[in-house]
Amino acid sequence: KELFASGTVPIFLGGDHSITFPIMRGLGETKKGKVGIIHMDAHFDNREIFGDDPYARCCPLHRISELESVKNTSIVHFGIRGARNAPQDGAYAKKIGAKVVTINDIRMGDMKDYMKLVKEAYDTAADGTDAVYVTVCSDVLDIAYNPGGPLDGNGLTTFELFNALYYFACRGIAGFDVVEVYPPMDPNNTSSHIAVQMILYVLAGLSKKKAEEK
Repeated sequence: KELFASGTVPIFLGGDHSITFPIMRGLGETKKGKVGIIHMDAHFDNREIFGDDPYARCCPLHRISELESVKNTSIVHFGIRGARNAPQDGAYAKKIGAKVVTINDIRMGDMKDYMKLVKEAYDTAADGTDAVYVTVCSDVLDIAYNPGGPLDGNGLTTFELFNALYYFACRGIAGFDVVEVYPPMDPNNTSSHIAVQMILYVLAGLSKKKAEEK
């Protein structure tokens, strides 16, 4: 909360995806209006409970949707794919009116079509909100680019992810996190290097926005 109140754009590093809920709660406490979130992930991460833990890494988007400060129709799930999404995950997203962009939506077009989806994602998160937050689970990337993360194929390329993050930051974001990078499983520190590059693209976009505002 103090970081957001100071006017900075904080960047957080996980850790697992459970960190995003308290971050969003803190952001919401500093805004008079609603906040939106772009959630880039292979999975919805919106389970009501996982095991006996409602704050587990599978649950942050459910907890976030319960925050009064969050506009649920400005929750965007981007890059969803794979068999580890249960039917109830998609059903909950639909129930609350969240926007879902699947990998199939992305793969149906070329890069220009992809950037239109990126723009639509930001527009949805920004619609009627005072702030947009971006959270990235490393498994939004294909495993070929993310050997030190969850083992999910058929994902985004680094080119696609970096361009999206740069675009979001150029438009304006309140904060950013990257989660689920596993250094002990990471040959040659590949995923760790990719995570650093995500941050650099976000910083480049924020710098461009700041320069244009002068």
